[in-house]
Amino acid sequence: MVRLGPDRFIKRLSSLYEENKDQGTVWVTMKRVGEGKKQPKESACLIRATDGRKKISCLITSSSKSVDFEQQLNSLMGVHLFGAATSQQKTRKQSSSYKKKKTT
Repeated sequence: MVRLGPDRFIKRLSSLYEENKDQGTVWVTMKRVGEGKKQPKESACLIRATDGRKKISCLITSSSKSVDFEQQLNSLMGVHLFGAATSQQKTRKQSSSYKKKKTT
């Protein structure tokens, strides 16, 4: 798995979404790390993304840059999740009209 900085992670995630735009899935997971007994008290968030073939990750610590990263990540995911929702609605509409034609 490739560990990237916040800016490079956003760019790679964007390209990962674009590669899987027509067909495929991108999984994004977040995990809180760094709060164990043997670990330092500063917590961080490990963000991973994969499409099944390529894996990328990023470690975000609590800082002023983390707010900017969160806003960029939310807007990027919002754009690509919105496109997925509309394509599912189109598929449902087509299948329901198909059923009506078939029964008549």
